[in-house]
Amino acid sequence: MNAFSKTRPTTPSRAMPILATVLVALLLAAGCGGAEGQAARTGDKGLTVGYVGWDDSVAIANLTRTVMEEELGYDVELRRFDDPEAAILAAASGEIDTFQNVWMPENAGYIGEAHGERLLNPWLIGTTRSGLAAPSYMNVGSVDGMKKYADAPIISVEPGVDPCSKVAEAVAEQMPDRQTSYRDTPTMLSEVGRRYSDGDNFFFTAWSPHWMNQEFQFEYLVDPGDELGGATQPSRIQPVIHGTLEEEDPFALAFVDALQLSDYQVSGLELSIKEAKSPRKGVDAWLEDRDWLARSWIGAAKRQAGED
Repeated sequence: MNAFSKTRPTTPSRAMPILATVLVALLLAAGCGGAEGQAARTGDKGLTVGYVGWDDSVAIANLTRTVMEEELGYDVELRRFDDPEAAILAAASGEIDTFQNVWMPENAGYIGEAHGERLLNPWLIGTTRSGLAAPSYMNVGSVDGMKKYADAPIISVEPGVDPCSKVAEAVAEQMPDRQTSYRDTPTMLSEVGRRYSDGDNFFFTAWSPHWMNQEFQFEYLVDPGDELGGATQPSRIQPVIHGTLEEEDPFALAFVDALQLSDYQVSGLELSIKEAKSPRKGVDAWLEDRDWLARSWIGAAKRQAGED
C-alpha cells in the first residue's frame, strides 16, 4: 500500500449497474473523488524531472514524482544527468521540464535567461551548510581546535566533487601537512561510518542537507580565522524550469514552486530512502505520517495557479 492509497478513488466494478456507474462518473467530474478534489486530474498530464546522483536531488525528484502521480494524476518521468550543468542546460533547451537542484550562487554561471529557463523560489527552507566536521565525542568545535588531534586524519570527498568540492579543495590547499584521504562520496561516507562506529578520532567533510546529519552525531567546525578560505559559504537550492512550462502547465509550475522542506525534513527523507534501499519505497515510508505536508503543497499550488 502506498502512502496515499487510502485517499485514492476506487475504480467502479464492471459488474456495477449502469446507473451507479453514471453516478460515480458524475461525482468524479464534480471533483468529489479523492483528496482535495484532485482525482479528476487524469494521466494526460505529464512532467519530466531531471536529477543528479546527489542524495538530496534523488530525494526531491522522487518526492515530486510520488505526490504528483499518486495525488494529482500526473505521469512523471525522472531523467538522470551526470552533473548540474547538464541538467540545467536540459531544462533550458526543453529536454526536461524542471531540475530542482540548482545550488546558488555556485551554479549561477549555468543560468542564462537567453535560453528561456527560469529559476523558482528555493525549496529548501533556509540555506545549505558545508565544512569540516568532527564526531561529537571528540569535543572539537573549531578548525583551530583540530590542533589538539594533530594525528587525526581527514576523510574527504575528492576535490571537484560537489556538493562539498570547495571544502575539499580548501583542505588540499590550506592543510597540506594533515593526513588526508580523498574518496568518492559513497566510499567516503562508508569510511566515516566505520570510523564513527569504532570511536576513532578523525575529521571529515560534511554538508547539509544530507542523511549523515541524522545518522551520526557530529559538530560542524566553525572557522573564525577563515583557515578554509571562505569555502563554507551557504547556498540556496532552487528549481529551474523550462520557460514554456508556465504557459503549458501553470499548475505543474505552481506545484514545483510550492514544495518546501526544512533541512531536517530533507535529511530524514534521504535517510528513509537509504534504509529502504529504494527511492520509491523510502518516499512512501516517509510520507505515511506526513500526508498533511503534501496536502499543504497541493493547496498552495492550487491557490497560485488560480484553481482554488
